[in-house]
Amino acid sequence: MKNIVYVSSANSQQIEVWELNPDSSLYLIQILKLKGEPQPILISSDKKRLYVGIRPKFRICSHIINSNGTLEEIGYSNISFSVNHFSINESETHLFSSSYHYNCINVSPIDSSGFIHPVIQTINEIKGCHSSLVYNKNVFVSSLKDNRIYLYNFTKEGILVEHKKKFISFKKNCGPRHIIFQKNMNRLFSINEIDGTLSILNVSSLCNRITFKKNIDIIPNKNQKPAWSSDIHISPCTKFLYASDRGNNSITILKNHSDINSIKILGYVQTEVQPRSFDISKNGKNLIVAGELSNSISVYDRNKVTGFLKLKNRYPTGNRPVWISIHEIS
Repeated sequence: MKNIVYVSSANSQQIEVWELNPDSSLYLIQILKLKGEPQPILISSDKKRLYVGIRPKFRICSHIINSNGTLEEIGYSNISFSVNHFSINESETHLFSSSYHYNCINVSPIDSSGFIHPVIQTINEIKGCHSSLVYNKNVFVSSLKDNRIYLYNFTKEGILVEHKKKFISFKKNCGPRHIIFQKNMNRLFSINEIDGTLSILNVSSLCNRITFKKNIDIIPNKNQKPAWSSDIHISPCTKFLYASDRGNNSITILKNHSDINSIKILGYVQTEVQPRSFDISKNGKNLIVAGELSNSISVYDRNKVTGFLKLKNRYPTGNRPVWISIHEIS
């Protein structure tokens, strides 16, 4: 297997394509120039396509991923909103686009060639809509400004319908930003931007029961620097969680456990300036973080036993790298 790293650098209007070598070094194989500022990236689960949101002329661009990992644009769809985050349903027939500034979640059909069709549904009044997460036939949508996660059923017709639970309320001035799911435990994790916490919830398979279980402070020096938390990932083995904070330029390492009370912080790593986005390789060997203000990426070796990170290499990127995704190809 070969690992490819994609970095969207907004101010340089480009996506950089790097090959990740077994010794944790990177080799730049492509700089794809774009007509606008790239923001979120999403790789399809069949590993054949990459989608990217563009601004200020709002659009969603579709790319074929070639056998060596390089990208080739196949088309785009104009939209009326800026995109902060993408998610996709399991059959990969519909794309969900979250817009923080336009306070909405949007649904776009995807055809068999990977082309994004015009938006067929927009749900407005989701204040600070930052991300979405698909779980079975349900879609969770974060509302950072309302301290909520909205819940929808996704129908066979490709439409979002309000779930009977409507939304999950978080504490005031919390700011749920990104959410991930641990399927083998029916467990949802939310990284909260404003107060620098990680919320842990149990979710039943039909989403009829959703229970708050624990909040963990993830900021090392909360009294010295305000929280501005950004991204969260779980290791492929599910034994460790990693969370980044832009106010403290840190990554928090947590021990995950089947017993929620045993989930705890193991340590912190000082990293790139304003670590807005990071990703973990599918084999669990590497964690790579992008510094939005340092204009560079750091490659860490990840100890699969302890979860700790060791800095191996650092590379300059384009101006303002805002998103990073690691892709595995055979």
